[in-house]
Amino acid sequence: MKPSMEENRLLEDMNEEDYEIEFPPRHSNRSTWTFRSILTCSLLILSISINIFQCWYFQNFASERSKHAGVTGGISRNFVTNTEWSSDNTTHADMLWTELSPDTGMVVVDADYSQKMGLYRTQPFPWDQSKNIYMLEGYHSLHCLMYIYRALREFEQGIPQTTPMHHHIHCLDALRENAICSADDTLRPAGSGQATPLVPEKQPRKQCRDWNQLERWAVENSACFKRYPDDDPKHRTLEEWRNCPENSQFMPLVNKFFNGS
Repeated sequence: MKPSMEENRLLEDMNEEDYEIEFPPRHSNRSTWTFRSILTCSLLILSISINIFQCWYFQNFASERSKHAGVTGGISRNFVTNTEWSSDNTTHADMLWTELSPDTGMVVVDADYSQKMGLYRTQPFPWDQSKNIYMLEGYHSLHCLMYIYRALREFEQGIPQTTPMHHHIHCLDALRENAICSADDTLRPAGSGQATPLVPEKQPRKQCRDWNQLERWAVENSACFKRYPDDDPKHRTLEEWRNCPENSQFMPLVNKFFNGS
């Protein structure tokens, strides 16, 4: 059907502008891409920085963590030639040496852990046969030093020795081994009265591990041990294994064994 004359006239009157579609103004994507680029570069730089830090950390600190307790280094202490433990006040020094607690270093670990780490065969824990008993080396050194100090004081006072000589020789040998193993290169001043810093504002420092970390680990893995003197009836009996710290998982077993509760 052909359009009428009126329709033809209307079509002719319509110009091209009637068919133009108005699009919304175009905004440049440049600002969006700039933000994305900055964000991407920032994340990349952050990732690289973290990787570099991790490499530096593991090379300088993680490698210094102790094998079992994970004790870290980096503790800086003033270098001193004498402490309270070498005081001329022997009463005070005796008290300090007596208060050392090497028994804290008696710990237990899972038998599977002993196997995995290739540890020495040792006696099982009386309150849990799946655990083995060990003594931390640092606490063994304190044990030896305490016994040697006591032997020297007994000798000085003319008191009969309470510990056999072979035990002292064993301790001296253990301390010798520790000295060689640690290969400590701290430079100690030679000669008496020479412990004065050459540069007063630069007090010599000694780098140490954190003993408090080791003690916390020892308490968390305590063997509930307290040594009694050789002449005490409780020596080498289960009485020595009933001294659990607070919140020890073995306390209920110990109480049930000794108290029936």
